[in-house]
Amino acid sequence: MINSPVARFGYVYGLDGLRLLAVLIVVIRHYEVVMVLPGGLGVSIFFFISGFLISRLLLAEEHKSNRPILLKPFYIRRFIRLLPPLLLMGVVCVPLLFIFYPADFSLIQIALSFVYLGNIVKFGALVWGWPEGYQAIEPLWSLAVEEHFYLLLPPALLLFKSMRSRIGLFRLSRGGAWFWMALAVIGGCRPTVRGGVDCLVF
Repeated sequence: MINSPVARFGYVYGLDGLRLLAVLIVVIRHYEVVMVLPGGLGVSIFFFISGFLISRLLLAEEHKSNRPILLKPFYIRRFIRLLPPLLLMGVVCVPLLFIFYPADFSLIQIALSFVYLGNIVKFGALVWGWPEGYQAIEPLWSLAVEEHFYLLLPPALLLFKSMRSRIGLFRLSRGGAWFWMALAVIGGCRPTVRGGVDCLVF
């Protein structure tokens, strides 16, 4: 039973503990309870969980239907799941933020954040001096990173159908990301390491 396809693609209870750990790390760091605790570690755990689950979902669909992944239904499901809550947040929060904190208004931040390009805003603020805008919607940069992964993974699985080619793609992506991160750090561009999809792809 454990080695059956159903078991392999079933619910992973251990991820609940990882989620709790990630939440605690992020909350503790934001409230500065323990300054040495890296809040980025909690975000990285969330990225890992999200990437792992969406990969299993796509592979399970491929295994169950015994056919290539259908991109259109996948993206429609992602759209229905993610976009309505994001728009609701924007409709409620952005006007309130503008009313109470007009000095922090940044059209660049708002526009890019709500089309899943918030990581570019964060990078631009740190590197090019873009207006930082509202701290309340800054965390959308992490949602942008996840969305970019959703956009890239399904086509990659369609192009690389065999297990050998997928393992090769994984190794190439991991090695390329590590190499790119090293170049970014050496070149003094550390913000890329934290928010760039090219560095976080591993």
